[in-house]
Amino acid sequence: MKNIVLSLIVSLSFGANILSAFEYEIRQGHLSLGATTDITDLNQFNEECIAYIYYIDKQRRDENGNFIIQLKNINTNISGYEELLEIKKGQGFTVGAYEDCNITINGPIIKHGGYNYKTITSPSGRIWLDRNIGASTVCTKARSEFNSEEEYVESQGDCFGGYYQWGRMTDGHEVETSALITSKLTKMNIFQSTKFVALDDYNSHPDWLGSSNDVNGKLRKKKWKDYENSTICPKGFRVPMIHELQNEGVDMNSFINILKFPHAGNRVSWENGKIRRGSFGSIWSTDLAEPYANNTEYTSKAYNFIVGETEGFMVYMQGRSYGKSVRCIED
Repeated sequence: MKNIVLSLIVSLSFGANILSAFEYEIRQGHLSLGATTDITDLNQFNEECIAYIYYIDKQRRDENGNFIIQLKNINTNISGYEELLEIKKGQGFTVGAYEDCNITINGPIIKHGGYNYKTITSPSGRIWLDRNIGASTVCTKARSEFNSEEEYVESQGDCFGGYYQWGRMTDGHEVETSALITSKLTKMNIFQSTKFVALDDYNSHPDWLGSSNDVNGKLRKKKWKDYENSTICPKGFRVPMIHELQNEGVDMNSFINILKFPHAGNRVSWENGKIRRGSFGSIWSTDLAEPYANNTEYTSKAYNFIVGETEGFMVYMQGRSYGKSVRCIED
């Protein structure tokens, strides 16, 4: 088997086309590919059409003077080579394919806040994290595949993620089981409290932060837009602006089936912090609702993107004390 693989090095065919940043159109045979991003999870090639992957390390030679070959078995069992663990951006590698197929590579694993994320390229060409912040898995089914909200939540609840009050960092309040605090916070520091701010009268108190702190929300907006030193998004990513969410919502099929935004609902800042899940999705943006000249109705509110299964989407202004989903976009 070793000689078979070695013979492929001098008889490669170039039958693969890159369909998008992370998708390969593979043809039966032995194909030379190029990595468009770091590929740290080679299990993404775990399809029936793929036999193996290997990389020729031309910087090293074995005792016989031959280049070192690193190999990853997918649906075969070839021995005698170093194990291929990852492929770096720009590296050439070879795939042995039994038949034609498409392979989608979601980019490197991004470790952040105790979770492992990948990236996905949307139809608009933007790069997003593959799941909401705080979600342990990617959604596998849409809301329309279930007869009830209860069945949907039971099946897909792990892909919902946290419920963030607008402008707050990751401090524990976003966890759906977090305790409640019935008074507003006095500081923006992320470790002042791990509790979700829940007040009896939402209409009088639509913000989780005290009135003497960041009344117009611009300091919190700046923190959420920070792609270098934020705790909410991984480095290089930030909370999206409302128009970026709108651009994706033009095609609701891709919004739900490609970006896989769940119907996670929201957590209200009254009714003892009740969480409403399963009937809609609600995603925060960084954009503030600016008050009009003599109208303070929009003070302490921000824009969010609400997704329904059949009625499409709405851009909505709601109080900053709501707990909603966050999905990060590459800056």
